Amino acid sequence: MSRRTTVLYNANGTRRGAIVSTSNNRERPMVAWHDLPDDVKPDFDYVKDEHDERTIQRFVYAYGSWFDVNDTEGEAPDSLKSQGWNVYLTTSFFDGYVFRHFTADGEYMDDTVVVGHFVTED
Repeated sequence: MSRRTTVLYNANGTRRGAIVSTSNNRERPMVAWHDLPDDVKPDFDYVKDEHDERTIQRFVYAYGSWFDVNDTEGEAPDSLKSQGWNVYLTTSFFDGYVFRHFTADGEYMDDTVVVGHFVTED
Protein backbone atom coordinates (compact mmCIF):
# COMPACT_ATOMS: atom_id res chain seq x y z
CA MET A 1 0.00 0.00 0.00
CA SER A 2 1.47 3.33 -0.99
CA ARG A 3 0.73 6.58 0.83
CA ARG A 4 1.34 9.99 -0.72
CA THR A 5 1.01 13.32 1.05
CA THR A 6 0.78 16.81 -0.40
CA VAL A 7 1.06 19.61 2.17
CA LEU A 8 -1.11 22.65 1.44
CA TYR A 9 -0.01 26.18 2.35
CA ASN A 10 -1.81 29.52 2.64
CA ALA A 11 -0.61 32.49 0.60
CA ASN A 12 1.43 33.71 3.59
CA GLY A 13 3.31 30.40 3.77
CA THR A 14 1.55 28.91 6.80
CA ARG A 15 0.49 25.28 6.62
CA ARG A 16 -3.26 24.88 6.15
CA GLY A 17 -3.51 21.08 5.90
CA ALA A 18 -2.66 18.16 3.70
CA ILE A 19 -4.16 15.76 1.19
CA VAL A 20 -3.19 12.13 1.78
CA SER A 21 -3.95 9.43 -0.79
CA THR A 22 -3.51 5.70 -0.38
CA SER A 23 -3.65 2.95 -2.99
CA ASN A 24 -2.24 -0.49 -3.66
CA ASN A 25 -1.59 0.79 -7.24
CA ARG A 26 -3.23 -2.30 -8.71
CA GLU A 27 -4.82 -1.89 -12.12
CA ARG A 28 -8.46 -2.93 -11.80
CA PRO A 29 -10.55 -4.10 -14.74
CA MET A 30 -13.40 -1.88 -15.88
CA VAL A 31 -16.63 -3.52 -17.02
CA ALA A 32 -19.63 -2.44 -19.06
CA TRP A 33 -23.10 -1.88 -17.54
CA HIS A 34 -24.27 -5.22 -18.96
CA ASP A 35 -21.53 -7.00 -16.99
CA LEU A 36 -22.48 -5.49 -13.61
CA PRO A 37 -24.12 -7.78 -11.05
CA ASP A 38 -27.93 -7.55 -11.38
CA ASP A 39 -28.35 -6.16 -7.87
CA VAL A 40 -25.96 -3.27 -8.71
CA LYS A 41 -27.50 -2.17 -12.03
CA PRO A 42 -30.31 -0.12 -10.41
CA ASP A 43 -27.64 2.09 -8.78
CA PHE A 44 -26.58 3.16 -12.27
CA ASP A 45 -30.01 3.45 -13.92
CA TYR A 46 -29.02 6.83 -15.35
CA VAL A 47 -26.86 5.02 -17.91
CA LYS A 48 -29.07 4.85 -20.97
CA ASP A 49 -29.11 2.18 -23.63
CA GLU A 50 -28.69 4.79 -26.35
CA HIS A 51 -25.41 5.63 -28.06
CA ASP A 52 -23.99 2.34 -26.76
CA GLU A 53 -23.49 3.83 -23.26
CA ARG A 54 -24.15 0.45 -21.67
CA THR A 55 -21.42 -1.25 -23.67
CA ILE A 56 -18.63 1.14 -22.62
CA GLN A 57 -16.24 -0.25 -20.01
CA ARG A 58 -16.65 2.38 -17.31
CA PHE A 59 -17.45 0.62 -14.01
CA VAL A 60 -14.88 -0.59 -11.51
CA TYR A 61 -15.13 -2.46 -8.21
CA ALA A 62 -12.88 -1.19 -5.42
CA TYR A 63 -13.06 -0.63 -1.68
CA GLY A 64 -16.23 -2.75 -1.47
CA SER A 65 -18.21 -0.56 -3.90
CA TRP A 66 -18.87 -0.11 -7.60
CA PHE A 67 -17.87 3.21 -9.20
CA ASP A 68 -18.70 4.79 -12.54
CA VAL A 69 -15.39 6.35 -13.60
CA ASN A 70 -17.25 8.46 -16.18
CA ASP A 71 -19.36 10.05 -13.42
CA THR A 72 -16.77 11.89 -11.35
CA GLU A 73 -16.33 15.49 -10.31
CA GLY A 74 -13.87 16.04 -13.11
CA GLU A 75 -10.18 16.67 -13.33
CA ALA A 76 -8.36 16.25 -10.05
CA PRO A 77 -7.13 19.40 -8.31
CA ASP A 78 -3.40 20.12 -8.42
CA SER A 79 -2.92 18.67 -4.92
CA LEU A 80 -4.08 15.26 -6.22
CA LYS A 81 -2.63 15.61 -9.74
CA SER A 82 0.80 16.03 -8.18
CA GLN A 83 0.30 12.55 -6.69
CA GLY A 84 -0.48 11.09 -10.13
CA TRP A 85 -4.31 11.05 -10.03
CA ASN A 86 -6.44 12.13 -13.00
CA VAL A 87 -10.03 12.47 -11.71
CA TYR A 88 -11.74 12.38 -8.32
CA LEU A 89 -15.06 11.75 -6.60
CA THR A 90 -15.78 13.12 -3.13
CA THR A 91 -17.88 11.21 -0.63
CA SER A 92 -17.77 13.96 2.01
CA PHE A 93 -16.09 17.31 2.61
CA PHE A 94 -13.02 15.47 3.91
CA ASP A 95 -12.54 12.38 1.75
CA GLY A 96 -13.26 10.62 -1.52
CA TYR A 97 -11.83 8.42 -4.24
CA VAL A 98 -9.30 9.11 -6.97
CA PHE A 99 -8.76 7.39 -10.30
CA ARG A 100 -5.70 7.05 -12.52
CA HIS A 101 -6.39 6.37 -16.20
CA PHE A 102 -2.82 6.80 -17.38
CA THR A 103 0.40 4.91 -16.71
CA ALA A 104 3.52 6.67 -15.43
CA ASP A 105 4.65 6.82 -19.08
CA GLY A 106 1.50 8.72 -20.05
CA GLU A 107 -0.12 5.78 -21.83
CA TYR A 108 -3.93 5.62 -21.57
CA MET A 109 -5.25 2.44 -19.94
CA ASP A 110 -8.26 1.42 -22.06
CA ASP A 111 -9.88 -1.21 -19.89
CA THR A 112 -8.25 -0.80 -16.48
CA VAL A 113 -7.97 1.93 -13.87
CA VAL A 114 -6.07 2.42 -10.61
CA VAL A 115 -8.28 3.48 -7.68
CA GLY A 116 -7.20 5.23 -4.50
CA HIS A 117 -8.78 6.81 -1.46
CA PHE A 118 -7.93 10.30 -0.22
CA VAL A 119 -8.49 12.24 2.99
CA THR A 120 -7.79 15.80 4.02
CA GLU A 121 -5.88 16.38 7.24
CA ASP A 122 -5.35 19.42 9.43
